[in-house]
Amino acid sequence: MIAWIMWACGPKQTTKIAEPPQQQLQEIIVSEETLQQVDLNKDGKPDYAINLEPGMVVQKLDINGDGKVDVTNNYKVRDDSTRILVYKSVDLNWDGYVDVQTWFNEQGEIEREAIDGDFDGIAEWVDYYKGNKLVRSEIDTDFDGVADLKRFYKSQRISEKRFDSDGDGKTDVWQYFDAEGNVQKIGRDIDGDGEVDSRN
Repeated sequence: MIAWIMWACGPKQTTKIAEPPQQQLQEIIVSEETLQQVDLNKDGKPDYAINLEPGMVVQKLDINGDGKVDVTNNYKVRDDSTRILVYKSVDLNWDGYVDVQTWFNEQGEIEREAIDGDFDGIAEWVDYYKGNKLVRSEIDTDFDGVADLKRFYKSQRISEKRFDSDGDGKTDVWQYFDAEGNVQKIGRDIDGDGEVDSRN
């Protein structure tokens, strides 16, 4: 019916569907001078102390063509001129701020990943890896900027949880898990010294 109405009213009109913008790529080689100028995560501080050093290649990508950096890759250059990715940041919601940061060792294995799930500029969840295997997670459950829940893994299965339920910076509840992920024991700190006083 729609096609017939369009034909009856005159020449068929076509709407051009815009192609997605081309991915914009920029690379810089880090020098002592650029170390003082580059603020990739826009926190007002130069990023060299954490993620950059002279000789690194920083690759900045604008995926959606809005003029803001969406993905940043930091590469170390080996003696044979090949590159190894050591840091990656991603702006998931395209607001100009970093939401996921991932660090790799020189063997290409992931070592740490920080995630800002509520897009407030502060990572609430950090995973730690050894040999590409998850060994620990630190989570800020009350969004105050401090991790209050820690999860420990063996063979990538949860083995223990530690929780600071009163926000004093000390663990006061422990949960211990069996190989199937069931809670086997619970420990509590009763006197506030950060040590287990009772188990059940």
